[in-house]
Amino acid sequence: GDSEILHDIWKCLWYRDYGNVLLQWKIARQAFGRSLMARESSVGIGNKNAPDEDDGWVDEQLSKYLDEMTKVSSNSTTMKDFYFLFGECHIDYLLARKNTVEECYLGLHGHIFDFTDFAEYHPGLIEPIVKECGGDATFFFEDLPHSSGARNMVRRLCVLVNHNVIQ
Repeated sequence: GDSEILHDIWKCLWYRDYGNVLLQWKIARQAFGRSLMARESSVGIGNKNAPDEDDGWVDEQLSKYLDEMTKVSSNSTTMKDFYFLFGECHIDYLLARKNTVEECYLGLHGHIFDFTDFAEYHPGLIEPIVKECGGDATFFFEDLPHSSGARNMVRRLCVLVNHNVIQ
């Protein structure tokens, strides 16, 4: 009926705005895979060893999960709700566990940047970078003055562009 059509429309929008680009990025695929495996094991249907990430397992399981969201109960999250909730928190979700010197990723203005190789050369020392990596650091980046040269350098570290925030 109408609810299935709306679900499919919101699902297509989610894939257009988030899913397609995220599924092409190794770190996002790993995050989705961990979440899907945890979900399956919590309901007792888990496959403890997900197949190689390039074989489509993550894509298939993610699509199945998105379709199941509306079938759980009348009070369950709709695809529209999920679209907007994911939009607000996807950077922190994707950057979870990326908060070490070996893997230092930051979210800035809705985009994701790899600071791993730059952190030790940061003029303001490595500590502020490592402290904020693994999440959205926009507030902290903007709270301190950064030159146009620093902003241009940061652009070269961008590994994932969120086209929804480009004006």
